[in-house]
Amino acid sequence: MRVVHSYVTGFADLTEFFQRLADDWRGWDGARTWESLESDLKIDASHQHGHVQLRVTIQRFQPDWGNEGWTATGDLTIEPGEQLSRIAQEIKALATGS
Repeated sequence: MRVVHSYVTGFADLTEFFQRLADDWRGWDGARTWESLESDLKIDASHQHGHVQLRVTIQRFQPDWGNEGWTATGDLTIEPGEQLSRIAQEIKALATGS
């Protein structure tokens, strides 16, 4: 599956999304959401019980197949602080090719 995000900026805002989560490692209210341009990939983040909860959803719409396509969702629990900072750095490296 190909995830299309932004034709101009690539995944720069995904990098910024994770960096903001890492910067706010002590917590925030409510959910924060990042979604790709064509809604192929969605990430919801919340800070609960001293951990960062991520819900990652990937989907493919194929109405020409006689149905609505498919969706898969997974939940991840991440330690705030060092683990979240490392993930933010790795996403930045992946997105920028460095």
